[in-house]
Amino acid sequence: MVVGQRRSATWLRSGAVLLACLSSACDLSHRPTSKSPGGRRVEWQQRTTKAKQPLAFNRQAAGGADPGNKDVIKADRRIAGLLRNWGDASREAKNRVVYTIRRELEDVKEALFRVILAENENLIAAIEVIGRLGLEEASQQLHLILLNGKPEARAAAIIALDRIDKWNKEDVAEFLKEIDEAPVLAALEVCRTREFPPTKGIIECLGDSRDAVRAAAIAALPKSLVDPQDCMSLLDLTKNKDPAVVISALQAMAAVTKFPGCEGRLRDIVDENDNWSVRVAALRTLATFRHPLGPAGKAVKARIEDPKTSVEEKMSCFLALEMTETIHPRWLKDISPKLHPVLQMHAARCLVLRGDPAGAEELVRLLSVEQSATVDDEDVTYIRTACHAILTQLAGEDLGKDPEAWRRALPRLKQKRVDWIKFEPWKTH
Repeated sequence: MVVGQRRSATWLRSGAVLLACLSSACDLSHRPTSKSPGGRRVEWQQRTTKAKQPLAFNRQAAGGADPGNKDVIKADRRIAGLLRNWGDASREAKNRVVYTIRRELEDVKEALFRVILAENENLIAAIEVIGRLGLEEASQQLHLILLNGKPEARAAAIIALDRIDKWNKEDVAEFLKEIDEAPVLAALEVCRTREFPPTKGIIECLGDSRDAVRAAAIAALPKSLVDPQDCMSLLDLTKNKDPAVVISALQAMAAVTKFPGCEGRLRDIVDENDNWSVRVAALRTLATFRHPLGPAGKAVKARIEDPKTSVEEKMSCFLALEMTETIHPRWLKDISPKLHPVLQMHAARCLVLRGDPAGAEELVRLLSVEQSATVDDEDVTYIRTACHAILTQLAGEDLGKDPEAWRRALPRLKQKRVDWIKFEPWKTH
């Protein structure tokens, strides 16, 4: 019998009383899990640090209330009205609903419990509200939903039970192995609340075929990877055959503190990978390094020099060089005349950051760029806008859009230097 479409463990936190309740309700008392003979329930009891037993809510009052009772009808209508539009509500609207229910809890609590017993259309909303209110009395029923409910309901139960009595690290790791997407996303959301989440499981989620799971895993991954094995696992994902998985791994790598082996692997991708999107992701990751690039810098420069490399990819190359201050003025001056005007502007940016007078001179020249066979009207607008913004920052004042005014100011501009440039063209072009 497959219960709740889970891959492995049963997660319970409530001790023998709750186990007896669940056994009678779900006929689980003699069914072993895929783990050792005692099952995960015994493992959980041995390692849990909280022996708290949730209070059983009044099932007679909640599930067997007289449907003709006016107070029951009133409470049911009230709770249904409050929960009706929960799924489409904003965060502020949900907070108002929770506040209202908290204020009226004495009158509507049993009606709220009746919703999760009946598992009607407001089930998800009721589970989330119970979690936010920390109502321990509902823990037993939430565990039953976790075992037997639909994926969306089980996902809500994971988060609600964590609010009531936090799951330990091993439990969260098991949830990450779920087959259904919703519970995995819920577990990853729980991971984001932990200082020390199950990093191994999160990295495994980066290899998932589903975009939403990989995106959630990137957000849940700790900013610092302490275990060398975790670092190796992340590097291994960049060798995956699925480009989408590789890109997710690179995006995750961009968000964490860099570790040995990162730059070398990124260099290999920039140098050898035949997928344009993967190379660009690697370049964007290199741009997050906070030191000048070594061997990877050579690979980036080689991409810029390669006439087969697209303008868009070369923009990412310049981003990596600029953000890491891997700036070599002589090389930039030599390569710039061979580049597309858009890239000439990027080369000039780097020279300005390095304090080289040639940077301001090139920016002023590019203010007069015109359309051509390789430069369209969007390129012209982009180049002129970027050059004007950088020159304005450099001068400390706006001299207008007339290139001649900027040419007259060149002697002064060549003596200026900035530590950073406000205008970020890669976000606009």
